[in-house]
Amino acid sequence: MWLEDFLPAKIPDARIMTFGYNSAFAFARSMAGLDDFALDLLERIRIVRGTEAKDRPLIFICHSLGGIVVKKVCIL
Repeated sequence: MWLEDFLPAKIPDARIMTFGYNSAFAFARSMAGLDDFALDLLERIRIVRGTEAKDRPLIFICHSLGGIVVKKVCIL
């Protein structure tokens, strides 16, 4: 995984996390699946970050439908 292999050299204090989803499920259920994925991502971020990391910046690297999911996260 290139994120885990190369990003720590450039950003040594970064916490690298990945988020996956079944994109076929999203297209089968139309846009309702995007809401589910966005809410799931928000909850996972809340759990991992807790309160002590609230001021740390978040950087999302997205592709295709993942970018749309992150846009939905920003809206929510």
